[in-house]
Amino acid sequence: MGLLQSEDVIVEIDGDPVGYSAELQAKIAQRRPGDVVTVKVYRDRRAVDVQVRLGEAPINNPPPTPAAAAPSAVQRLGIEVEALDAERAEAYGFTEPGGVVLTDVAPGSAADRRQALRYQGYRLERVNEGEIRTPDDVREALNRVETGEIVSLHLRGRDGEARVLNIRMP
Repeated sequence: MGLLQSEDVIVEIDGDPVGYSAELQAKIAQRRPGDVVTVKVYRDRRAVDVQVRLGEAPINNPPPTPAAAAPSAVQRLGIEVEALDAERAEAYGFTEPGGVVLTDVAPGSAADRRQALRYQGYRLERVNEGEIRTPDDVREALNRVETGEIVSLHLRGRDGEARVLNIRMP
């Protein structure tokens, strides 16, 4: 038995011409599982006959797979933030806890392409014009940004240095 290949164009089933996919389906539906049919295909610009043993089609449709949850705006942007608690404030060199700190950037993300990782450990004070106090504030602010719009992340380092990072929302 031969195998059909992905680039094959089926033109006949057992000598009967096939002009379109519904016609092919109708001709195959007249056969039984286990039947061997001769399928004429065009492969590499030449006609080839292939013997195919028909399998059994499932009677029931496969169970639906649950749709994957759409990525959040934070995930689409590619940043991770956490509350700047006392432990993180000490780790990142801040004298006072409070607010949110940029902790990671996903490789290959929009934020990564804008080199946001160099601001890891910076406090995130605003997203666009919205003040940030908690990680939920970041999620809510980013969820208001449409695909293609520019997001302005207002960051401040432990030395007080302010930076604005502009990223187009994917």
